[in-house]
Amino acid sequence: MNALNWFILFVISAMLGSFAASILDNIMQSIWIPRICGGLVAALVGFCLYLYFTNEK
Repeated sequence: MNALNWFILFVISAMLGSFAASILDNIMQSIWIPRICGGLVAALVGFCLYLYFTNEK
């Protein structure tokens, strides 16, 4: 996996995690639950993209 794939992985996972956190922030009163959910979304997207980039042939 080259540096460009790592950069794409981090940017996309951070953007989707931030998007999920901002959507949930408008729905829920507590700030910690949306932040945790946004972090989980970022981790799941990062893991899926990592699997995609490492299995790509």
